[in-house]
Amino acid sequence: MTRRLVFTLKFLVPFLILAFAVLAAAFALDIRLERIWPLFPCAAGFAGIFAGIRKRNRFAADFVIPSLAFILLSGFFLLFSLDVIAMRFLDFIQRFWLPLAAACIGMAYLALFFYKKGGTKFPRAH
Repeated sequence: MTRRLVFTLKFLVPFLILAFAVLAAAFALDIRLERIWPLFPCAAGFAGIFAGIRKRNRFAADFVIPSLAFILLSGFFLLFSLDVIAMRFLDFIQRFWLPLAAACIGMAYLALFFYKKGGTKFPRAH
């Protein structure tokens, strides 16, 4: 098998296992998929972290950062989907987009600062 196919399987197998677990839990608890759809991107995020560890034998920034973005965004969308935040998503964005954008830009600059300061010395997975 080619290296690309092997890596794809290292991502796809954990993702499918997590996705089927979400589907089984939704079916067992009689929860509609329109309420828990953000759990599927979250499963992709966890599968991405797992695939990065399997490929590089450590936490690699090029896998962890996008995977954490998937997990955080899906958690944010899950709050709206489960009605934890009562306001509509569009109303939330219209009201809070400027502070959210400023906070995200600030966190990105901090992450970039610490990444450049500390180098790429992520902890080993084992």
